[in-house]
Amino acid sequence: QLAPVSQLSGGDQIPIYVPNNGDARRTSVTQLTQYVEDNIVVTVDATEVAYTPPGSGAVPTTVQAKLRESVSVKDFGAVGDGFTNDTIAINTAFAALNNYEINSLYFPAGTYVVSGALIAITRSGVSLFGDGKRQSVITQTSNTNTLTISPPTGASYLLGDITIRDLGFDQGAVTAPTAGVMLTIARMQRGYFDIDIRSVFSGIVIRGSDELFFSDLSISGAYSWTSLMPGSCLLNFAYDYEGGKTNSEIFFDGFNIKGYGLWGGPLYLSECIKIEIVDGLFMTNGHVGFSYNSSLYVAAPNIAGTYTQNVEFTQVYFDGQNSGDPSGSLVLIGGSTTPAVNHIKFIGCSFKNHVSNAMNVSLSTLTDLRIIGCEFGHCGGFGLILINQKEFIVSGNIFKGLNRNAGSSVSAIAMYDSSKGVITGNQVLPGQNTHSEGLLINGACSDVNVNGNTFEGHTNDMVVASGAARITFASNRKIGSDPTAVAASTTTIPTGYDVVEITGNTGITSINTPITMNRVTLVFSGTPTVTDGGNLKLNGNFVATAGSTLSLMGYGGNWSEVARAVV
Repeated sequence: QLAPVSQLSGGDQIPIYVPNNGDARRTSVTQLTQYVEDNIVVTVDATEVAYTPPGSGAVPTTVQAKLRESVSVKDFGAVGDGFTNDTIAINTAFAALNNYEINSLYFPAGTYVVSGALIAITRSGVSLFGDGKRQSVITQTSNTNTLTISPPTGASYLLGDITIRDLGFDQGAVTAPTAGVMLTIARMQRGYFDIDIRSVFSGIVIRGSDELFFSDLSISGAYSWTSLMPGSCLLNFAYDYEGGKTNSEIFFDGFNIKGYGLWGGPLYLSECIKIEIVDGLFMTNGHVGFSYNSSLYVAAPNIAGTYTQNVEFTQVYFDGQNSGDPSGSLVLIGGSTTPAVNHIKFIGCSFKNHVSNAMNVSLSTLTDLRIIGCEFGHCGGFGLILINQKEFIVSGNIFKGLNRNAGSSVSAIAMYDSSKGVITGNQVLPGQNTHSEGLLINGACSDVNVNGNTFEGHTNDMVVASGAARITFASNRKIGSDPTAVAASTTTIPTGYDVVEITGNTGITSINTPITMNRVTLVFSGTPTVTDGGNLKLNGNFVATAGSTLSLMGYGGNWSEVARAVV
């Protein structure tokens, strides 16, 4: 008769049944316990195993609920070995996301090959994440779109609260891709992205979305093209034809958006960034460059009621390459004239190393353009071209080393048919080849204040066409010395300076036609007589002595005396 189990000790002998020979044997409780521990496996459903998170006040749950907090694409059969086609597995996982069966999807380190478009993500509150932008990579092997985030077709609402982080995307498995957008974001708000996109025909297209945040974004174009690829673009802010909504409140902090190509060799990406429609775009601390056409192209669509405005680039380096479109510009703001375009700013940016012009602004509907504290250098043609602009500020910039490809007439700054502007505090320095003009004001320009600029190394520092009106010059200086003119019966003084030294003793009967409302002070080192009459409206003849001054105001083709001082 055995004692109750509760009274047994480790040395007590009890009979057991041994299956391998059917004999009944006696063994100790200690030996039986060891046998059970070594040979018996107990299976328990994860829903029945409790899990208590660490920390005071934590709420107990089950092991199954805890494991389901993070679901991996490998749970759906993805391999991620860089060879196996994982399209079906990833689509199955995305279907679970769309059906609200899971909220986040984890891509463990690996390369996930896909051979076509993935199922679009059509619900809010989704998170995709990996182990790093170069560790967890989705590779597309065809010329097609890869990932789309968009409400169901025809839906009028917006998706929201979507995160994609620590993931990479790649189209490099396609030789010279000819189509396909890696990531399309349509009618979405409150999104966060920390991703890497490589070797693509088109990187990201954003339509009708707002409150998007991109951190440390990298996008690169394909390296295997042998001719220009029209339509290729790494980042495109496009019009939302389905919902008619404008992109707004989009932020980039830290980015590198560039095409691939050998320095000075062939490079065939069409544009790096194309802005068709946006209200509120802020790009800070980044690089844009290496495209055949324009690295940045702002062109609002010709659709009534649309607009592009409140666009700011701060501390962004724009560059090009030694070959490309010889008629293009590194930054081109142009295109349709129907929509309104307002409030475009470049602050602390650099524009360098392009085959042609650095920046060309030719959109007649653009108002409030501000270019402040930037550097224009080492481009093939013009530095800055303004055509039909209104309400602009060009302040505190440096222009140097331009006109790298010696051509015909090239200006560091050229302004055509523009008005209501300020050009102040700029340093306009020599080009790699001589500029015809440091500043060219041509056509029907008016109401422009040109002051506090310094010039050096141009055939003419400033040239103003006869059609210009109300151009005010003040405190502009020529590096090394003030400008001079030699006294003659018809004396020609340089345009744009408020102080000009007159050398020589020949009497002066007229001075070249003035710019309306332009004031200049003549400082004499010789002793000419300036005669009242002709286009000189003086308070009697002025007999100069060395060191004397005569201040004149230009108006209606005449010079009128303002003040005189004879030493």
